[in-house]
Amino acid sequence: MKKIISFVLTLAIVLAFSANAFAADFYAAQDFYKYTEPDGAYYWAMPDLELAVSAEIIRGYPANPPTIERDDWKIGDITYNVIPTLMPENTVTRAEFAAMLARTLGLDVKAINNPFSDVKPSDWFYEPVSELVNKNIIPLDYYNGKLNPDGNITREEIAIWLANAAVAYQIPLKNAPIPFSDYSNTAKYAPAISDAVGLKLISGYPDGTFKPTANADRAEAVTMLIRLIRLLPCDLTNEEAASVIANAEDCCAKYTQAYVPDVYTAPYRKHNPVVDNALKEYQQNAKDYVTQYNLYPWAEPTFYPEDTGLRQDPQCPGIIYDKGYFFPNLDKYIYKGLQNADWKSPGHLGPTADGYGNRSEYGIVDSMNRRNDNYSDGKIAYPTQGKFYVQKDSYKVIDMVTMGNIASVHYSRANCYDGFKVYDIEWKTTDAYALLVKQDGKWKFAAYDTMKIPGTNQKTHWLSYIKDRL
Repeated sequence: MKKIISFVLTLAIVLAFSANAFAADFYAAQDFYKYTEPDGAYYWAMPDLELAVSAEIIRGYPANPPTIERDDWKIGDITYNVIPTLMPENTVTRAEFAAMLARTLGLDVKAINNPFSDVKPSDWFYEPVSELVNKNIIPLDYYNGKLNPDGNITREEIAIWLANAAVAYQIPLKNAPIPFSDYSNTAKYAPAISDAVGLKLISGYPDGTFKPTANADRAEAVTMLIRLIRLLPCDLTNEEAASVIANAEDCCAKYTQAYVPDVYTAPYRKHNPVVDNALKEYQQNAKDYVTQYNLYPWAEPTFYPEDTGLRQDPQCPGIIYDKGYFFPNLDKYIYKGLQNADWKSPGHLGPTADGYGNRSEYGIVDSMNRRNDNYSDGKIAYPTQGKFYVQKDSYKVIDMVTMGNIASVHYSRANCYDGFKVYDIEWKTTDAYALLVKQDGKWKFAAYDTMKIPGTNQKTHWLSYIKDRL
């Protein structure tokens, strides 16, 4: 635990100076090593899965247990949602694919009608299925009144849904001959398959077959969705992007301001009502500006209740603050290039973020909770080891890279850091990069995504970098 705290506090200081003040859920899936490590079975799909997870197009299975209690560095117990598993090897049901496709499209159309007798308003998938029906994406004549939502979707069905989505979003079609030996150009749904082939949304197997009745696994389904995303239009304006980022950061500022005054008096191993109330208020205020993964604290579930290295807080003699050691699985994979006394892990081989060695995996709230020596006076934006101020009306978009309902935004803002010296404040304009995604019809903050071009000190959009690998 000590090394976890030491690293995150060090990271927080670095981020405060670089204007990137909280972490992002780029790997909000417990088994992300299956696609980020070269020896993982789904390493071939790494860029697609990485983008889909960061944009929350695909979400993991419900964790068991769904929450854990953690004594969090000076602010008491916090209930943490457990990071789910992605399971890229699993097959995909029609309900699951409907949810993923609806998120890909950023749909917010409320159900007008639902023709399927086996899709009920109480079902978790009712809304995405209805949204796709209303967009004429799910072909009604294919199912004859019953979707069988829990049944595995076939490759033919996926191709038809994607081709219909292209039509619904007025993507110019590129009708092409069907090259598969096991699918006829005269089949009933051959026109949709032809459109999907022409748009390169689907591809066959090395033996020339399509295997239309075979089931795609979750990784294969994601790669097809990412191909669709690259063709979708983007409606994000500079004004909306700046507003979303400013509001997201402001919600984070208010959260930390709320509990900072109580940070040294938190009842150890008990829930601190100041922190709990601040977290609830943050979740309510940020839900329109921040993606779902980042609204809640997330933790890796492997937790050892006893730690032979239990330590006492020097400021509170007799009180043990370290309840146990956790994150051993994440420790093994995610940290790259951190070679110090506490941390000697080779880490993952995926892309690295600018300035601190790895992309952060713990989520916004988790990162904010794990800070120390915070101060608040109502103006502080990112309180960590001093005061960091931001002028909320100073946000300006420099440029954007977009891909459908995903956008990498390079922006600037006026800020200053007092370094514990209130009389020595120097205002300056700094820049940062954010990944925004469209969810339920609203653009939201998903992550900071600055990248350094390998071998250089030049910054770039992460989305630009990953586009070349898709």
